[in-house]
Amino acid sequence: MNCSTNNQPFKIVIWIEHNDHCLVTTNKDGDKHLLEVQPEFAETTLEAIERYGKDILGLSFETIEYVDIIEQTTHQHVERTETVFLYRAEISEQEVLPKLTQSQIIFWLPIEKLRQNVSSNFLSKFTKVNK
Repeated sequence: MNCSTNNQPFKIVIWIEHNDHCLVTTNKDGDKHLLEVQPEFAETTLEAIERYGKDILGLSFETIEYVDIIEQTTHQHVERTETVFLYRAEISEQEVLPKLTQSQIIFWLPIEKLRQNVSSNFLSKFTKVNK
């Protein structure tokens, strides 16, 4: 889910943690990834995250906080880079997760298992944020 402005791709990656689990998605090869949000035309990153939470996940976020912005090489083209906006979102303890219980694409993964799938660079940025 990449956007591009002047041929410079960017992504919005969101860390959603709940009860020592993090919301992740899988690709067709079974690889696990943090959720990526696709902004619509003229939508800010925060607006895109709020819309994604409501429309796609059926969740309302208590807080959304900016974590960092990084530049990395793209997986498709080693000679190109992409900008990644990192955000952390929190849901209330009472939040019900009906859309996610039957999903095979988006699911809650224990944070300990996530450490095996997320780069240490990403993980260190998310764990530095104070709750």
